[in-house]
Amino acid sequence: MVRRVLAGCAVVSGMVMVAACGDRDANDLSGEYEIPPGLLEQHLEDASEFQRELIEDGIITFADYERAVYATVACLEERGVDVVEGPELTGRNVYQFTYAADDREQGPVVYWECYEEHQVVIDRVWAGTGQENPTEEELEEARAALEACLRGAGIDLPGGASSADFAAVAESDPTIFQPCSEEVSDEFDMPGFAGFG
Repeated sequence: MVRRVLAGCAVVSGMVMVAACGDRDANDLSGEYEIPPGLLEQHLEDASEFQRELIEDGIITFADYERAVYATVACLEERGVDVVEGPELTGRNVYQFTYAADDREQGPVVYWECYEEHQVVIDRVWAGTGQENPTEEELEEARAALEACLRGAGIDLPGGASSADFAAVAESDPTIFQPCSEEVSDEFDMPGFAGFG
């Protein structure tokens, strides 16, 4: 099984996985970006020790983001999932790579575990440094579409599912969650949309 990943936020399409996070100015990789104190506190609370070390100074840089991506790649390889292409920097200043896993079920699980340990919080912070944010109305529509897709795939969710509900499904059923996440990401042009984060 081969899956393509754009720097994080895992999303699956059949045998190919595409994940994307962030939408930055394609010309600016040199800056240091201050993380607002209230957000920093939340990010530090959610972060693994590895990620916490990257942002505890209240600053995110491209080098921090890059370190998180490469740590995710190393984790995959250490756990027997081969990175067969990339990481390659895209025009949106996010990394893309492709991995292959012998086990269709286990590959996305390993990816999610590595991503959660090394990158998920960093992706959130990096995306906040220059992303063109969707409106609240667009986010609500995307959440409703994600909820409908997951229900259609057999996941029992409450009406008006919360971020915590989506995060729980992403963790417990990544092989179901990821195709829905990609479908909604494509439909609403919100790379890596997961309904939480």
